[in-house]
Parts: sequence; structure tokens; C-alpha cells
Amino acid sequence: MAFLEVKGLKKSYKDFTALNGISFSVEKGEVAAVIGSSGAGKTTLLRCLDFLENADGGEIILDGKTLTEGGPLSEREAREKRLGFGLVFQSFNLFPHFTVKKNVVYSAIKRAKEDIAVSGKGIKALKEKRKKLAEKKAEINAEADALLGKFGLSEKADAYPASLSGGQQQRAAIARAMILRPKILLFDEPTSALDPALTGEIVNVIKDLKSDGATMLIVTHDMAFAEKVSDKIIFVSDGKVVEEGRTEEIFSAPKTEELKNFINSF
Repeated sequence: MAFLEVKGLKKSYKDFTALNGISFSVEKGEVAAVIGSSGAGKTTLLRCLDFLENADGGEIILDGKTLTEGGPLSEREAREKRLGFGLVFQSFNLFPHFTVKKNVVYSAIKRAKEDIAVSGKGIKALKEKRKKLAEKKAEINAEADALLGKFGLSEKADAYPASLSGGQQQRAAIARAMILRPKILLFDEPTSALDPALTGEIVNVIKDLKSDGATMLIVTHDMAFAEKVSDKIIFVSDGKVVEEGRTEEIFSAPKTEELKNFINSF
């Protein structure tokens, strides 16, 4: 069984069908790039995988566990399912009024506050909860320091996002996603806001993550980037997978005319 299986996923907005029964799989430790024209359903796919949107039908199976059970989800249910995925947004979505380090630790600390439970009531229970939270915060802060070091951002821990380059903001956003220890990292157009030099930085970051065993699904319009970082290509059109295969095979010998025309347009 594949690490991630998507089976017949569907999503519509009034009269527009964004996902029309999309199906594919990703193996553990694999980097898969999702390519296709604007409006093909790529970003909607990521939003459904991260449970920012509820799919209308189909299955999402991660590490042998089916995450889609039908019906709308409460915000808490969506948060629980979202933990399997770490989404790095196209525009990074860093909080401008938080330092880099606070951006990284914020969600993890918020989750710790929600999860820590103690038995009993009163002052004793409150002290116990505060002690557990302090211990968890220290653990989260230590992990954030390690991630910032890994991504070359230690000296930027107390800086604000506006003072960072695009590449630095991208790396901070990746660190923020990774601190929650997702099983799969999702990237939405990671190079769209970067110049060629900074794109090279992100290529190296993706390769380093891959060498650490990370599983990644990357939506991109940058064919050169996709060719450099991915093991597998998933070509999407009109909300369906038209063709998928190993990266070198897709770029050297596409099977469908639609994919041939798409690649030749770049």
C-alpha cells in the first residue's frame, strides 16, 4: 500500500468542478510534483488534502488510515486530520507581527495548550497543568531552534518577516510546517515569488529534506524546478490525472498529446 493514496477525490463550487475524481498515490520518502495549467485543480487538491476544504467525495488514505469519512467536519476534527499534512503556502502566510521564531512555535504551543489535560480541579491541578505546559514549551522552543539552525535562520530568530528575503520567508514557513511533525509536506507553488537565485536555494532545501526521508507533494508551474527535485510527476487537467510517472520518463517521453503540448509550451 502506498503511503498516500487519493482515490476519486471530488470537489465542486456551484457550477464549477475543481476536482473530478482525481486519483494518484505517493510512496513514503518520495517527492511528487503536481503540474498542470491554471485552473486544473492543483491548489484545490492541496486544500482538500490539508482539510482547509471538505471534499465532496472520494478517499484520502494516509499511512494506511482513511481520513475521509463523509459529511462536514468541525474545526477541531479538521485540525486533527490536518496534522498528517504540513502545508507551505504560496505566499508563505507568516504572521507579520510575530518574530520568525514565534511564527514557528505558535501553532505547536497553541496545540499543546489544547492537548494538555490533568486530573482533578483546583490549585493543585492548575499548577500541574502549568508545569506540563512549561515543559512542553521548552521542548517546542528547543525544536524550533534546531529547525531554524537547519534552515540557516538562527540569526533571524528575533527578526520580523518583513525584514527577510523571499527565500528566508520560504524557509521559515517550512520550519513552521515541520515543527508539527507532519507525515507529508505539501508545497503550493514554492518558487512563484522567488527569483532564479532564490529558487536555487529552495531546490537545495527540498533535496536536503528528501535526504532526511521527508515525503513531499509539490504543486508547481516551474518545469525546471519540478525536473530537478521530484521523483514522480502527476499531470492534472480538468480536475483529473491525465498522466503520471517517473520524472525522467515524463519529461523525455510523455505518452499523451496533452502532456506533450503542455511541456512544449514552456
